[in-house]
This record gives sequence, C-alpha cells and structure tokens, in this order.
Amino acid sequence: MNSSALTVLLFATGLPVSAYEFSSHTVDEREAMLAEIHASPGSAITEGPSVRYVEVEAEGTIWIVTEPGHFAHPSLLKRALVSENGARAIRVTGFTAAAPVLMAQWIAMFRTQDEHMRGSALC
Repeated sequence: MNSSALTVLLFATGLPVSAYEFSSHTVDEREAMLAEIHASPGSAITEGPSVRYVEVEAEGTIWIVTEPGHFAHPSLLKRALVSENGARAIRVTGFTAAAPVLMAQWIAMFRTQDEHMRGSALC
C-alpha cells in the first residue's frame, strides 16, 4: 500500500470510526462492484500478497480487495473518510460473497487495529 495522505488518514491517525458494517452479496455482484471501483477516475492500485488496495482519492476512499488465498475471499472492504458533526471520521463497510462469519472476523480485526491506533494517538 502506498503512503499517501489519504492512506495515513484512514490507517494510521487514530481517527474515530463511525461504523463497522457489512452485507452479503453474490460473487457476480462483488465482481460488478469491483469493476466499478477499478473504473473510478484516478484510482490507484497497490498489489499485496493476499489483498489489493484501490485508493480513490477523489472519494476519500480506500478499498481492500481480497485475493484467492485470503481467509475472507471473495470480499471487499471500504474505508472511507467521512464528516460527522463537523469532525472527520472513518466508516468501514464490507461486502462479501464469503460466509458472513468470515467477514465478521475480518471486520473485527480492523476494529481491534483501529482501537489500538486510537489508544496510540492519545499517548
């Protein structure tokens, strides 16, 4: 993943998270969403070992796309910068064609990471 200002905001600043949610979809629906994401103007893609990061700067969003071999595949996770009551926050939204319990585990991992970051940011 690159180290753009958006990446830092969404992953390393300890901003509060306003929501963690996900919904189940078919593989075809996931593929259609993925095609739309990749078609977003100015999207930047970074390949990782089991995920692909798609940063859409204009939307304040980074998508994490699972690859085969990732325990929650096939899934997408969106981390978006939002404004709530005049303050910046992050909204985490998942879309999965995998078993919902796997997506719940993946989101729980992000929740734990975010709680750790908030704790570190307060020191």
